[in-house]
This record gives sequence, structure tokens and C-alpha cells, in this order.
Amino acid sequence: MKRLLCSILLLALGAFAAPAFAATTVTAATTLTWTAVTTGTQNGTSVPITGVTYNVWSSVVPSTGTCATSGMTQAATGLTALTDTLTQSGLTPGSLLCYAVTATAGGQTGSFSNIVSVVVPSPPPVIPGQPTQVTATVVFVSSP
Repeated sequence: MKRLLCSILLLALGAFAAPAFAATTVTAATTLTWTAVTTGTQNGTSVPITGVTYNVWSSVVPSTGTCATSGMTQAATGLTALTDTLTQSGLTPGSLLCYAVTATAGGQTGSFSNIVSVVVPSPPPVIPGQPTQVTATVVFVSSP
């Protein structure tokens, strides 16, 4: 009867390292767009305006919270484009990012736009890399 004792040695760098855990905070980039303001109100009458700039307001509230302009701070000011991308870090996944825009012309600022909100997403899972440098070694062979 032949006996074959074999030992396989796996040399995979990092194969037995502690598992990676998801970050507790994330960074999110949100792009906002809006339509141009071309009229204003003067003595109750709609009049055309030019030289309009835009201000973006934002807040972060818990997932069970409510977005309101009263809790917002100015995140960008003097924008002339009809879009802006805001990058915010230290956010908790599941919380709400709340945004509103105001228009300014002739030193006067109009009222807040509608409030929009987005949920801070969870980061994608970390998928381990492929093990490399795997080898097999026969340790002992015997015969009767």
C-alpha cells in the first residue's frame, strides 16, 4: 500500500489579513441645475432683469429629518452658470443633503427656490484582490 503525504503551502500575500470594513463617513459630489431667472418683480409688476447671479444653499440632516431653508448655509455665491457641483465630505450614509438656490440682481436677492434633497449613498463594498504567488510543495512521499 502506498502512502502519499502531501502538504500544500499557499502563499497568498494578504490572504489572511483582517477584513476591510466600510468607512463610517463618505464624500459625495452633487450636481445641481436650475433654469435662468429672466424676470423680477417691481411694485407688483413683472419686469425683465439682467446680470443675475445665483447662490447655492445647503444643509445635511439625519435620514429622519426634514429639509428647511432655515437650517441652510450658503455653499456657493455669485455663480453665473446654471449648474454647480458641490463636494461635501464627512457625511454619514443615509443622511439627507438638502439644497436650494437664490438669484441676485442689482444688489437684491430673491426668495429661495424649491428645496431638493438626495440621500447620501453607502460606499460600494470592498472586493478583495486576486491571490497571487500560490505554490504547492510535496513535503513527503513514501512507498511500502
